[in-house]
Amino acid sequence: MLLAQLYHEGIDVFQTAENFNSWLCTSLPSFDGNIPLYFLDTSFGFQLINDELGRIEHGIEHGIFL
Repeated sequence: MLLAQLYHEGIDVFQTAENFNSWLCTSLPSFDGNIPLYFLDTSFGFQLINDELGRIEHGIEHGIFL
């Protein structure tokens, strides 16, 4: 269920599934150089990805990963 919700949000933000999938597999500074896909094995990771999508959606391109 978390994956379906996240995927829906990602497509809303990136306009297409292909764009979202590409982003999920891209090394990002906001994830300390890791790819977002690596974080989808825990509920905390899902929240990190969801938070980053929110920042992107609101025009804050690079959130800080703590």
